[in-house]
Parts: sequence; C-alpha cells; structure tokens
Amino acid sequence: MKLFNKKRLEQIQWSGLKKYTLYAIGEILLVVVGILIALWINNWNQETTAIKKQRDIALRVMSQLKKDQTNIRKFIDTLEFQSDLFDLLLTERTLSQAERKTLDEELPYLVTVQVFILNQQDETLQILSHNKAIDNPVLKILESIES
Repeated sequence: MKLFNKKRLEQIQWSGLKKYTLYAIGEILLVVVGILIALWINNWNQETTAIKKQRDIALRVMSQLKKDQTNIRKFIDTLEFQSDLFDLLLTERTLSQAERKTLDEELPYLVTVQVFILNQQDETLQILSHNKAIDNPVLKILESIES
C-alpha cells in the first residue's frame, strides 16, 4: 500500500506542477501581450504628437512666409514708385501739373538716404533648426535653407 500511496502522491504533485506551469505560462503571455499593447499605444501617441507638432511648425512657417511676402511686396512697390519718380525727374518732356506736384512732394525723400528694413523674424527658423521631430521632407528642405 505504501508503494501505491507514494505513486499517487507523485502523480498529484506532478499534476499540480503541470497546472502551475501552464498557469505561469498563461500569466507570462498576458503580461507580454499587455506590454506590447502599451508599447503600441505609446508609439501611436508619439506619432500623433509628432504629426501635430509638424503641423504647428508648418502653419508657423506658412504664416511667416506670408508676412515676409507682404513685406517684400511692399518693398518692391516702394522701389517701383521710386523708380517711376526717378524716371519723371530724368525725363526730357514737359511734366504735367500732377506729375510736378508728385515730384515736389516726393523729391526730398529721394534725395535723402532712405532705408527700408524688411521686418523678418527668425523665430520660425529657430524652431525649425532646433526641432528634432521633423520627418516631413518639405520641412527638412525648409530647415536646410535656413542653414
């Protein structure tokens, strides 16, 4: 009888070890799956954040480009106006009364030194140059133009 009790005890212990091993493997798989899901969510969140950051930078760049374009357009208009005034001043034909009046009003500004400063801000370029999350090729091109 002792021999049978010993065999039965071994089988119970073996069966328990088998169940425990299966349980442990199941727990390990659940933990691994949980970690993989958490990593996937974290990666997705980081990608979403990077896309929002890139969009914000792109909007800033576009806004700055529009401001620069407006300032350059004003500068070109001023130069064209001054060129027209110089053409009037140097013309050999008789000027009309309106042309003479325009020349009289604007001539002092043509004779003196006139400095036109383009109001360009480098804040956007600094953001571009210090941002490591730029994945968009267009933004990389803008960044390379700055340097």
